[in-house]
Amino acid sequence: MPSARTRLLIVLFVGVIGCGGEDRAAPPDASRVVDTPDLDIGPACLAPMTPGEALAPCTCGTDCARGALCDPEETSGVPGGSCVRTCASDSECGPRGRCAIRTLGRCVPTCTASSECGEGRYCFGGTCTAFCQADSQCQSGNCDNSSGRCRLAGETPTGAATSAACLRDEDCLSLICIDGTCLTPCARSAQGCPVGEFCLGDDSLIDAGQCLPRCDTAADCVDPVADCSEVTDLGRTARVCF
Repeated sequence: MPSARTRLLIVLFVGVIGCGGEDRAAPPDASRVVDTPDLDIGPACLAPMTPGEALAPCTCGTDCARGALCDPEETSGVPGGSCVRTCASDSECGPRGRCAIRTLGRCVPTCTASSECGEGRYCFGGTCTAFCQADSQCQSGNCDNSSGRCRLAGETPTGAATSAACLRDEDCLSLICIDGTCLTPCARSAQGCPVGEFCLGDDSLIDAGQCLPRCDTAADCVDPVADCSEVTDLGRTARVCF
């Protein structure tokens, strides 16, 4: 069975969370996005001083730079919505972006630290990833800590928790099933895992981590091959099933 870190590397490699957090969404369509920068800005728009580039928050098309579409939070689950710019190569994404072909060809900002990515965005493996870790990051006030998606107000997700057995992604609260086990990604700096879990990672993936169940003894661990070990990450210590 792959180690926790290996599983996280697999997730990043296949693009589940590694490229802007937009992996599972279909490309924005005309029924819910606006690409008209000259449209009168209404009260529902964020109206930034400078229209946003890829992954910038938005509520309507005028919030995004020309050529980018707004995928709002209520339909995408991305914290604060997201400006989406499609691409076929890195050259279309500007000096700080790259084209994430494995996520439907979308520009994503590159990064070396989460401080470069903005609210509700974290630096996972070198690219900014839209991923909520607190209710305050969502316009709806309802962050699903397992999937990193903003849910509608009052909406409660269903599925299996971290480390539970699964057959497909939809079996898990996190929507990630790797090798028959539900895996929950997280931002190390935020420690925003579901209650009873701890976010653990290492600097090679920058701020990307994996939620692991806390424990007192190995008997507390669902995974039969896991041990209850003391770990430290970014100065925080916990006992987890690992």
